[in-house]
Amino acid sequence: MHRPGGWACCQTGEVELGGTDTVRESGGPGRSRGRYGIDGGIAAAAVFGLAEAALTATVAWAVHRRKPGIGGLAAAAGVTVAASGAGYLYSTGRGKLAVWAELLDDLGLHGDEHVLDIGCGRGAVLMLAARRLPAGRAVGADVWRRRDQSGNSRAAAERNAIREGVSGRVELVDADARDLPFPADSFDVVVSNLAIHNIRAAEERAQALREAVRVLRPGGRLRIVDDAAGQYAPVLQDAGCAGVAVQPLGWRTSFGIPGHHLTLVTASKPSSQSPPVRLRSRRGAVALQTPIRLTAGPQGLAVCCREGEKEIVLLLPARVGTFGPALGHDAGR
Repeated sequence: MHRPGGWACCQTGEVELGGTDTVRESGGPGRSRGRYGIDGGIAAAAVFGLAEAALTATVAWAVHRRKPGIGGLAAAAGVTVAASGAGYLYSTGRGKLAVWAELLDDLGLHGDEHVLDIGCGRGAVLMLAARRLPAGRAVGADVWRRRDQSGNSRAAAERNAIREGVSGRVELVDADARDLPFPADSFDVVVSNLAIHNIRAAEERAQALREAVRVLRPGGRLRIVDDAAGQYAPVLQDAGCAGVAVQPLGWRTSFGIPGHHLTLVTASKPSSQSPPVRLRSRRGAVALQTPIRLTAGPQGLAVCCREGEKEIVLLLPARVGTFGPALGHDAGR
C-alpha cells in the first residue's frame, strides 16, 4: 500500500501528557488526553448560558414580586434548558467519541490503511482513527474556522496529536473540502464529522462529496456523519459509489434537542477499476477484485480480497491451483 504524497503536512514528535476520561482505541472507556472543544463554537454554548441566566433572573424577580406562577414556569424552563445544555455538551464530547469509536471499529481496519478526515477540526475523530493505524497514516484536512468549533485551529490539532501519543502517524493539511490537494485514489477510508453542512451552497457541498470520492481508492470506504446527511446519498450515487446507505444515529447525537439526531451515510468506491485477482485450478476459476493481502503458510496460501463492503478470504492448499499473473507465481498441482 503506497503512502499518499505530494502535499505539505505537519508532523510532530512523540510526547504524552495528562488528560481526561473519554474513549480509547478499542472503543471502550479509557484515557484520552486530547482537548477537542465544542462543536458549533463558543456561540452555541453561550446560547444555553444566556437562556439559563435569563430564566434564573426571572425566577428571582417572580419570588421578589410574589408571583409563584411565573416563578414556577421559569424554574421548569430553567431545568429544561439545563438538561438541553448537558445533552449538547455530551453529544459534542463523549457522545461523538463513542459513536465514532464504534464506526471505526466496524470498519475492521488492519492497521496499515491511510485514512482521511475531511474537516478534522481539533482532531477528535482523526485521533481515534490514528490509534487504530499503528502502521498506517491518519490525515486531517481543514480550513480551521473558529465558528465551526471552539478553539478550532491547526495548532490545537497538533497539540492533541502529541497529547494522544499518535503524532508520528498523523498529518495535518490546510485544505478546502471542495478542492482537496491529494492525488486520486490516495486513501483507503475517508471520514467526515459535522463538516460538509458548513458549506452553504448545495452545489459546493456536492463538489466536496465528489472530491471525497475522487481521493478514495477503488474498494475504499466512506463514512460521513452530519445534519441531514441523507441528502448526500444521491450525490454519492451519481459519483459512482456503491452500497450507499443512510442511518440515523440516535440519542447520542441529539445535541440536547428532543427528537433530533445526526445521520450517517456510508458508501464504497467500486473496485471494478482494479485488475482482478484470478485463481485457476482444475476445478474451475474464480475472479476477485482488489487484493488486500496474501499470506503464505504451511497449509497453503490465504488470499484476502475486498469487493465493495465485503471481504472475501480464500484458503488455498499448497498443492491446489495455478495462480494467474495478478499473483505473479504458479503453485502447480
